Amino acid sequence: MAEAHAAVALTFTVSSEGIAFDINKHAIEAVIKSGLVAGRKRLIRFKNSIYNQVYPFHPSSWFYFAFTVFAGIYLHPDYRQSPCGIPILYLEDILQSYMGITRHYHVPACLLFSLFLWFSGSLLNKAVLRILFSYTGWMYASRKRTNWYDMLWMYLVILFKSKHPRLYGYQYSLPNLPLPSLRDTTDRYLLSVRHLLPAEEYEERVRQAEQFRKGPGRKLQFFLWMKTWFTSNYVTDWWEDYVYLASREPIMANSNFYGVQWKFTRAVRPTQSARAALLTYLFLKVREKITREELEPLLVNKLVPLCSWQYERPFNTTRIPCVEKDKLIHLSDSNHIAVYHRGRYYRCPVLVDGHHLSAAEFEYMFNRILYSDDSPPAIGEEKLAAFTAGPRDAWAIARSTFFSSGINRTSLDAIERAAFFLALDDEERDLDSDVNEDLSYLSKTFLTGNCYNRWFDKSFTLIVLPNSSYSWISEVNSTPLIGLFFLPRLPTKERPVNFRTCESVRVLMFEEAEKAQVFLDELTKVIPSSGMHFAPTKCKVMLVDVQSPNTPLTIQGEALEFVERFTYLGSCISSDCSVTGEVNARICKARAAFANLRHLWRLNGLSLNLKGRVYQASVWAVLLYGCETWPIRAADLRRLQVFDNRCLRTIARCERHSLPIVSHFTFFVFRGDAPILTYLIEFICAEENAGVEQNTPGLHYTASGSCDGPVSKQIWPTRLRWDIPPECVQAIEASYNIARSLADSIDLYVMRFRDFGSGFMKKAGYSPDAFMQISLQLAYFMDTGDFALVYESSMTRIFREGRTETVRSCSAEVVKFIRAMSDNSTTAEHCIELLRDATNRHVRLVRDAMSGKGVDRHLFALYVVSKFLHMDDQFLKKVHSDPWRLSTSQTPINQTGRLSFPADHPDVDRGCGGGFGPVDKNGYGVSYIFASDNCICLHISSSFGCPNTSSERFARTIALALNRIRALVSAPRLSSGVSDIY
Repeated sequence: MAEAHAAVALTFTVSSEGIAFDINKHAIEAVIKSGLVAGRKRLIRFKNSIYNQVYPFHPSSWFYFAFTVFAGIYLHPDYRQSPCGIPILYLEDILQSYMGITRHYHVPACLLFSLFLWFSGSLLNKAVLRILFSYTGWMYASRKRTNWYDMLWMYLVILFKSKHPRLYGYQYSLPNLPLPSLRDTTDRYLLSVRHLLPAEEYEERVRQAEQFRKGPGRKLQFFLWMKTWFTSNYVTDWWEDYVYLASREPIMANSNFYGVQWKFTRAVRPTQSARAALLTYLFLKVREKITREELEPLLVNKLVPLCSWQYERPFNTTRIPCVEKDKLIHLSDSNHIAVYHRGRYYRCPVLVDGHHLSAAEFEYMFNRILYSDDSPPAIGEEKLAAFTAGPRDAWAIARSTFFSSGINRTSLDAIERAAFFLALDDEERDLDSDVNEDLSYLSKTFLTGNCYNRWFDKSFTLIVLPNSSYSWISEVNSTPLIGLFFLPRLPTKERPVNFRTCESVRVLMFEEAEKAQVFLDELTKVIPSSGMHFAPTKCKVMLVDVQSPNTPLTIQGEALEFVERFTYLGSCISSDCSVTGEVNARICKARAAFANLRHLWRLNGLSLNLKGRVYQASVWAVLLYGCETWPIRAADLRRLQVFDNRCLRTIARCERHSLPIVSHFTFFVFRGDAPILTYLIEFICAEENAGVEQNTPGLHYTASGSCDGPVSKQIWPTRLRWDIPPECVQAIEASYNIARSLADSIDLYVMRFRDFGSGFMKKAGYSPDAFMQISLQLAYFMDTGDFALVYESSMTRIFREGRTETVRSCSAEVVKFIRAMSDNSTTAEHCIELLRDATNRHVRLVRDAMSGKGVDRHLFALYVVSKFLHMDDQFLKKVHSDPWRLSTSQTPINQTGRLSFPADHPDVDRGCGGGFGPVDKNGYGVSYIFASDNCICLHISSSFGCPNTSSERFARTIALALNRIRALVSAPRLSSGVSDIY
C-alpha cells in the first residue's frame, strides 16, 4: 500500500470548507525525473536519426562545405561570376522577396547553399555505397587470387565509407533484396530435387514448372516486381506474418529456440540472485547501447555491413495472441522487467528517480523475491504461462475474455510491456557437466521448462538456476530424462514405482532374468495409467551374469532387442562392467594424434614447455576424453600412465635408463560441474567475464558470491495480483495438458564431439560448414538408407531488412559422394575427388543464398501473391508440401571478437550453443556450433511419436560419419606406421 500512496502525486478533497490540495513532493520529483529521462532518450534518438540520415558524412563536415563556399565567394573578384554565384543570387532573391530580409542576406544565402551541397553530397555518397554494396561478386572470389575488379571494388568501398559508424549508420546505404528471375528460381528448384524424386515424378514436376513459368507465374512475378518498388525487402514482412504470426500451433518448441551459457571457470561461484542481478544489469546496459547506437554494425571482411534492423527487437517486445494471426508489439522503452519464481509473478523496476539500478540493487530486489516472500500463488497464477505454451487461438480467446479489464489486464500488461522476462528456477540442476546425457536433460528443460515457468510470448526469457548457471529461450520472430533407470525388483503394492518421475526410460537393467517378462507385463499396464508414452522399438535389454531366456522378452507384443553393451554418460558400459575396450580405443586415438605431430616433437627450436602445452591440448585431451565417468581400475590406470610416460619420454628425448620422467597425468573422477540474440548474449558473456577477471567495480562478485557495490536504494518488487475465475483455470489446464503432451513428445540429445573440430577441417582445405553438412547427410543416409530435403538456414543481412534464406544442402554432388562412400569398390582417391566437388557445390549454394539467389523465399512470396489473387497453382502447392526431413542450423560464435581463447585455455571449448525442436515429426532438427578448433557441440531433436527416429542413435551415427570422412581425408597423408585410425 505504501507504493500505491507514493504513486499519487496530487490529491484533493472537497468539503464544506472548500477544496484542499495535497501535493506529494517526492512523487512530483520522480515524475519530473522520469520525464527528463524520457526526453533525453527522445533527444538522443533524434540526434542519431539525423546522424544516420547524412552518414557517411559527419554533421561537423558541414562546416567544411560552408568554409569552402565562403572562400570561393569572397576570394573571387566578382562572386556573381563564380561557380556558386547563380544559386546564391537566387537564394538572395528568395530571402529578400519572401522572407523580408533586406540586410546581411548574403551570409544566410551562402549558409543555405553550403547546407544544400552538404546534404546532396551525403545522398550521392549513399547512392554510390548502395551500388557498391549491391555487388556480390566478392563472395565468389578466390582467396588465393583476387581479380583486379574486386580490388577496385574494395578500394572504392574503403574510399566512400566512413570510420566508426553508429549501429544504424549503414541502414540507408544497404541495397534492397534483389528479385530473381522466374526461370532462374524454377531451374534451381528443379536442380535441387532431381536426385531426390523418382523419374516419373520428376518429369511431372518439370512439366508443372514449365506451365507455371508460361502461365500464372508471369502475373505473380509482375505483382512481386511491383512490390519491390515500394518496399526495401519483398519477403520479410510476409515471412514474419504468414510463417510465424499466422501459425496456430503452440510456439513452444515450434517457434522458440534455446541457448546455453558459455561456462567460464571461476574461483567464486555467485549466488542465484547475484548472477541474475549482474546479467540483468548487463542486458539493460546493452539495451542502452542499442538505444544510443553505440554498438558498431557487424562487417563482413571489415567491408560489407550487415543489416542492424532487428537489434531493438530482443527488448521491449512481445507477441500478442489474436484469432487467425498474432501481432508483434515493440515498445520504444520499458522501465521494468517481469520476474517469475515459484508460481508467482513480480514487476521489478529498472529505473528509480531517473537513475538506473546497479547490479547490487537488483540483487537486493531479487533476494526479496527468493527469501522474503512465502505467500502462495493465487488461484490459477502458477500455471498461467501455460497459455503461451498452448494453442494460439485458445490463448487469444482467453486473453480477450478474462484479461481485458481489471487487475488481470494490469498484471498482464506488466508482463507484456516488460523489457524482458526473468525466470528464477527453484529446481537444482547441474549445467557444468560435460556429459552428453546431462546436457540433453538440461537442454530439454531449457526449451520447454515445465510448460508454465517460461513466458514464451516474450522476445526472450532469461533463466537462472539455483546454482547460478543460466540459459535463455527466444521467440524466433522477435528433455525427457535420458539416462539409466535401475529396477532390481518388481514393483509391489508396498513398494510402487512412480513412473511420473521419469519422462523416458532408455535402458532397462534387471538382476533377476526370470522375472523380467513379469515386470514388463506389469509395465505395460502401468504406463497408460501414468499418462506416459512408451516406444518398444527404442527399448533395449542387457542381461548381466545370466543366460539369455528361451523366449524373447516382449512389451506390448513387440520383442525387445538384447544388447551386450551401451553408452551411458559418455562411457561404454559392458556386461562385465569394465572400460578396458574404452581405454584401448582412447589409447589408439591418442597414439594416432601423437604420431601426426611427430615432426613437432623433433624440432630443436621449440622449448619443452611449449611442446608440453601442445601435447596436453592435442594428445592428452584425446586420451582422457570421457574419463569423468569411467569406473577405472588399477590395470587401466597403469596402462594410461605407461602410455603417457612413453609420450613424454619421446618429447624429452630421454632413454629408458635415464632418470624417470614425472608424468603430469593424474586420473580424477569428476562429479559435477544461440543471430542477433546470440551476438547480444556473446556481448553479455564477454562483459561479465571481463568484469570478473579485472575486478571492475560493480561488475564482479565478492568472495561471498554477492554483487560488488553498495545498495543505495532498497527497492522492493511489486507482486502482481490476479483474479482468475474457475472457467479460466479450466482453460489454463487444457492448454497445459496440450503443452505437456508436446513437451513429452520431444526427443532431444546433446553431444559434445571432441575427436576433432573446425581446426582439422580448415587444415584439410575444406569449409567447416560444408564438411559438417555432408557429414550430417551421410549420417542421415546411414540412419535411414535414403536421402531427403535438407534445410540449412543462411542469412541475407547484407540487404536491407534481410533475414534468412534456405540452403538446399542435399545436392547431386553430395548424393554422389555418399553413394560412393557406401560402395566398397570405390577408391579413396575417387571419394576424395567427389568430396571436394560436394564441398565446393555446398559453398556455392551458401553464397547464392546469401546474395539473394535462393529458391524458397522467392517461391514463398509467389505463393502469397497467388493467395491474394485467389489463384491455385499445382506447382506452388507441390513445392510447399515437400517435407524437410533434416533441418539444420549453425550457431555463430565469437561475433564480438571477444571470446577467442588460446588452445590451452580451460574455457576454449566451453560454449554449448543452442537448439530447437523438431521441424518435421518424422525427421530431425540439428543445431551445431564449432565451440573450438577441436570440439563440435550438436543439439539433435526428433519426435518420440515417430518409431523410425532416435536422437541419441542419430548422434552416434553423426559421430561415426564425421570420423569416416576424417579417415578418408587423413589416409593419404598418414605414414605407413600409423594404423588403427577409426
